Amino acid sequence: DELLKKYEELTYYAERRHPEEFASAFNQRMRGSWNLPRRNPNFTGRDGQLDQLRLRLVNQDDRGKQQQRVVVRVDVAGMGGVGKSQLVTEYCYRNFPAQYGLVIWLNSESADSLVADYRSLLSDMAMDVDVGGVSDNADMNKSTDEIVGEVKTRLFRSRVPWLLVFDNLEDHDLLNDFVPRGAGIRGHVVVTTRHIETEAVDSHGTLILGCFDISESLELLRRSAGLHNVDGEKNTLAATELCKMMGNLPLALGMAAAYMRRC
Repeated sequence: DELLKKYEELTYYAERRHPEEFASAFNQRMRGSWNLPRRNPNFTGRDGQLDQLRLRLVNQDDRGKQQQRVVVRVDVAGMGGVGKSQLVTEYCYRNFPAQYGLVIWLNSESADSLVADYRSLLSDMAMDVDVGGVSDNADMNKSTDEIVGEVKTRLFRSRVPWLLVFDNLEDHDLLNDFVPRGAGIRGHVVVTTRHIETEAVDSHGTLILGCFDISESLELLRRSAGLHNVDGEKNTLAATELCKMMGNLPLALGMAAAYMRRC
């Protein structure tokens, strides 16, 4: 341990534990999805952006094959209402469980919300592996640093590819505290944020998400408001004008479609 600690920058000593703490039963439980939002049945378009997101993650994986397995991160950035969370939710469903054995969705508005999610994650997965027969409630009595460290360590030593989603991140510095510095097989981090971080654009890659084009806007109205509200030349012209008035903003179009369904 002293030797590992001496060369901590290479060994990630702070995120390691003794082997007896990681029985096979623990690693088998590190599977599934946690806190993932419901899939939107009216999800529309964005095929190109979904492909870009996947390629940015995979390409960074390929560059690191000859190095120690690092955590790959991509930011999905854009103004409120453009559908960042919807895009990433759809990405999760399209790639779980084929590409990821574990998907974790985190409310990232603040450090407190992240700590609360990490604490709930340990509780829901019931993954207490403390030596000495301590009950499952032991994890819930740990300090904040212990909770965060425990989650990071377990992800670090996980035997399945995992994806962490930091939704609506306001402070990128929080990632230094809540993201493991390595992954056993594959570790991906996707961040949704309104803030574009210059460093992320250069080193991790940032996918900038904009509003729909007119064809995507009309398709969303067809799916969400019903074909009868958009079908026909007159209705199509009216729907096109509505899309322009809404600036082709997905959130605004979704609200308009909900109103149209009630009329």
